[in-house]
Amino acid sequence: MPRRSAKQTGIEVVAIVVVAIIGAFIALWNYLVETKLIWVVPVVIVGGIALQWYLKKQGEKKRILLEIEAEAKRKEAEEKRVEEILAHKAEWGEEMCQWLIEKGINTTQERVVEIMKQIDTFKVETCRNLIERKILLGMTDEMVRLSLGKPTSIDNKEVSAQTEKFRWIYGIPRRGATYISFKDGKVTNIKQ
Repeated sequence: MPRRSAKQTGIEVVAIVVVAIIGAFIALWNYLVETKLIWVVPVVIVGGIALQWYLKKQGEKKRILLEIEAEAKRKEAEEKRVEEILAHKAEWGEEMCQWLIEKGINTTQERVVEIMKQIDTFKVETCRNLIERKILLGMTDEMVRLSLGKPTSIDNKEVSAQTEKFRWIYGIPRRGATYISFKDGKVTNIKQ
């Protein structure tokens, strides 16, 4: 007797199951006809449709309630963020607070906190640029580090009696990296 493959055996099992299900439906149908309970079929169908519709509506209600709950949480978080910013109005000034609110800045981020600690030293416009990660000529290496973080690498370091030059690299060289050159601790060139 030839050996059957797993695929052939699987197809045979499926065929047996399908024949058994069809047989069960025929037996049920014959029973319903004989006992005059054939009226149960449309009731079950209509009931099934009604149940499906009801469950769909319940799912829609649940989705809507989840959306409303998520929106309420977003509003609450935004109100808290605005309150935290306005709590610093005396030290940061109304204009800076309004800008932070409008830009959606999270003032609990460590880099933003460190930049805002320096507002009296750096002034408002510089703080805005640093928060938005905009580096300008003349900024100090401290400002750049606060804004962009620690550089990926440092190269071209030259130190003499009169001057110190170096270049910070953010990212992967030749793959969209940003190169920031410094002379005596101040930005002299930015290349992206």
